[in-house]
Amino acid sequence: MVLPGELIPLAEDTGLINPMRDWVLRTACQQAKGWAKAGLRIPISVDIFPRHIKHEDLHEVIAAVLLETGLDPRLLRIELTESTLMENTDSTIKPFYRLYSKGVEISLDDFGTGYSSLTYLRRFPISTLKIDESFTREITTDPGDAAICSGVIALAHSLGLKVVFEGVETSEQLEFLRRKDCDEVQGRAICAPLPAEGCGQFMRENSFKTRLEKIS
Repeated sequence: MVLPGELIPLAEDTGLINPMRDWVLRTACQQAKGWAKAGLRIPISVDIFPRHIKHEDLHEVIAAVLLETGLDPRLLRIELTESTLMENTDSTIKPFYRLYSKGVEISLDDFGTGYSSLTYLRRFPISTLKIDESFTREITTDPGDAAICSGVIALAHSLGLKVVFEGVETSEQLEFLRRKDCDEVQGRAICAPLPAEGCGQFMRENSFKTRLEKIS
């Protein structure tokens, strides 16, 4: 097993990052299309790294993959980190406006862990904030973390953004986020990581809404 922290820098140094990007995009979109055909409209997320953005063909590659696979653009989420936005200018981010206008969701990943700036939420076509698991761990025991998470949810909703909390491991954390009207969560409180086949079966049998109803 080779972890992303080792693989990604090596791929960037050797110039393999763009072929990998294309393969990941195509594979992810094919999987989401397969789920959609089976009656499961499950959005799928793909991370985009700084070097990807600096390539002028990024918009064309994503548009071509969507056309090739026939995936509804609304089922694709492109994830950017705060550091990625910092390393790029308005001109390099511009293609994301075209993707956004076609229905592709743009998520700001690991929100709050970098040089956080509310400017991102105003300047870029972001539809979702993903809150890093470091903020989730103590939301039921630390009043400060609880206040921060509650404030982020309220801020995001006031701007018309969705919120996803990462690293939700316990039913107590899940219940707290349910009360705060969090939109989505990911973590073992819902399910352990699954292969694609297992994910499809799990989604047929469960949903975030029904899971919360069972807990409440």
